[in-house]
Amino acid sequence: VAFAGSPDFLLGFGLETAPISGLAISYFIMVSFLLFNRYGLTDFFQYMGLESILQFSKDPIFLIRIDGTLQYVNQETAGKLGQKSSTPLEGKPVNSLFSPYTPLFTDERVESLQLRRDLPALELRLETPSGEAVPIRVELSGVFNKRNEILGLVAIGRDIREEIRKEEELLRINRSFLDKIREVEERTGELTEANQALKGNRTAMLNILEDMEESHSRL
Repeated sequence: VAFAGSPDFLLGFGLETAPISGLAISYFIMVSFLLFNRYGLTDFFQYMGLESILQFSKDPIFLIRIDGTLQYVNQETAGKLGQKSSTPLEGKPVNSLFSPYTPLFTDERVESLQLRRDLPALELRLETPSGEAVPIRVELSGVFNKRNEILGLVAIGRDIREEIRKEEELLRINRSFLDKIREVEERTGELTEANQALKGNRTAMLNILEDMEESHSRL
């Protein structure tokens, strides 16, 4: 391409030559595209073309390279991470965005995706600059080329803080309900004991009356 473009460069010095670089550059672009398509690289590029659509999503979305580095994160997630865009985050290890106890990218998960196995939803904690760990539920899938080789990973998550809050509220209500049941059972037990005591007292009174009647009969 550089050799074919040299005549165009000489035109600037007044040398009358025919420009031939356009043909060479077109040929270079065509061959490059065929090579990309041959090795499946265009599949990932086409997926990356969805960036303008993914920006409107309120759910966390991560596009991850096969080496575990971040390729893209949508605007909503970048804001949670203290960034105005995904650019400062690109190239960082994706696991650095999560709690070390809940990594997203592991060799075992990549191997499972390569074998086309379905992975269960992951519950991870996204670290934020404020120190708050945002719990998210993540669905992980792979991006493959035409030769069934994995090119990268796509992680689509959902903020589950509200879900956790509702579950905790439901647990609190259940605990309160169980406490009430135990209180009723305790009161029932106390009433049963009191009732048994009354029966004992009644039996004792009847025995006393029988003794009195027997004594009266003797008198």
